Amino acid sequence: MVGVIVYKLLVIHPLYKNPNFQQYAATIVSVTGSLMNLIIIMILSKVSQQIRDVILNNTQTRYVVRSRQILKLLS
Repeated sequence: MVGVIVYKLLVIHPLYKNPNFQQYAATIVSVTGSLMNLIIIMILSKVSQQIRDVILNNTQTRYVVRSRQILKLLS
């Protein structure tokens, strides 16, 4: 989030100085900033999903091991 704000601040000034882009500078910066946010959200979503899968797998493995230990104890 902070990176996108810094990006917008750094990019908008050169675009305003260029007469070809001056009219569309705010739109260009907003669209590219939004795309950057989208990409960051998608990457963090994938990372979060991978972490969740690892944690869930570890929990399930512990549950299976614990269940086997209980079955051995009862038999």
